[in-house]
Parts: sequence; C-alpha cells; structure tokens
Amino acid sequence: MPEPDDLLTTAELAAALKVNERTVRRWRNEGEGPPVLWAGGHARYRWGDVQEWLERRRAAEDEPPPE
Repeated sequence: MPEPDDLLTTAELAAALKVNERTVRRWRNEGEGPPVLWAGGHARYRWGDVQEWLERRRAAEDEPPPE
C-alpha cells in the first residue's frame, strides 16, 4: 500500500480501491470522493486523505438511522 503522503493518479486510486476509474471521476465530479489536489491540470489524491475519507464513510455507515 502507498505511504500516507504519496500522491496517486486517478488510475492508481481506482486500482487501490478496486473500483473503475469512472467511479473515481464520478465521485470527484459529485463532490463525494476523497479530497483532490490539482497539479498541472491533473487530479492527484494524497493517500492519507483517502484513508481519512474511507474512515469517515465507514463511521457514517455505522451510525444508527435518524429516528
């Protein structure tokens, strides 16, 4: 696995999460995905940010539904 400060491309992130690149792009376009950094017009994802995003998603799934 990457180190927390490693920057991943969209393709690398998709491979790490075992999802399609289109899914990562959709998340990004809809504001649902991990934080994105732009470098020279190219999307990059800091692995540490991705891990935090995954933890927030897991915590949200563990919350009981509102009454």
